[in-house]
Amino acid sequence: MCATYDGNEKVQEAKARLLIRQYELFAMKQDEDIETMFT
Repeated sequence: MCATYDGNEKVQEAKARLLIRQYELFAMKQDEDIETMFT
């Protein structure tokens, strides 16, 4: 059970890091409107 939990924790941490990185890189380009930015 501990091994399964550790694996799940690592997966959760990896997903969190990925979401944080995507947020950090999220920026609107100069020729882009808001609607296009979110699609």
